[in-house]
Amino acid sequence: MGAPYYGAYAATALMANAASLTALDDGNSNYAAGTRSSQSFELRGLAGNSLRAKRLVGDSAAARVDQGGKVTFGGQTFTDGDCKVSGSETFETLTVSGGQTAVSLRASEALLVYLK
Repeated sequence: MGAPYYGAYAATALMANAASLTALDDGNSNYAAGTRSSQSFELRGLAGNSLRAKRLVGDSAAARVDQGGKVTFGGQTFTDGDCKVSGSETFETLTVSGGQTAVSLRASEALLVYLK
């Protein structure tokens, strides 16, 4: 099982109850793909005091669990072969102040932010 399975699972989680989807950048940078150690992003126009988020983390975009690579989504992994989910689901709490928050993503990470 490779990192693309986790990416597809995260994408499904996003689209499961989403009313809309928006890009994090304007499409003129390599932040969605490319080599970087980490990049900070500022999210604006937010309501409330906090948001929940789940992080997709992988050793690399090509990481394979069956070859010793580690990939998690919200702290959970999937068993190779039958895709059984294991581990405790974890959420991050993002503090919202003045309608904005900042997040930092490393290479081979994605963050699913729950706006409701």
